[in-house]
Amino acid sequence: MQGNILKKIRKDKKLTQQNIAKILGVSNQFVSAVEKNISSLNDEKVSLLENQLNVKFSDYEQEKTTDARSQLQKELNLTESEFQELIKFIEEDKYTLFLFIKARNGDKIALDGLKKLLSI
Repeated sequence: MQGNILKKIRKDKKLTQQNIAKILGVSNQFVSAVEKNISSLNDEKVSLLENQLNVKFSDYEQEKTTDARSQLQKELNLTESEFQELIKFIEEDKYTLFLFIKARNGDKIALDGLKKLLSI
């Protein structure tokens, strides 16, 4: 997830991986690995990047969550109140939801689906 945010920030600021690498004092390959979610930035590097580029990773995380919620609401064709009820149900009864997904799709898909729903 951090890699997706880094890539979005980089593109929003019209920077290259090389530009980011120079700011962070790392290799281009490391920046590429972070963007592919193979490696991650430590808190010091995140803070350095935020200060140098005048951005907050947390703002991008919130934006991504909002986008995912909106997309899911549209795909399910729910009103805002119906969608809020669904989210409330998911939060209150995660185990029942997990069992339902597992019964329909199997263990791995159930875990992946539940993680995706709960990250919204």
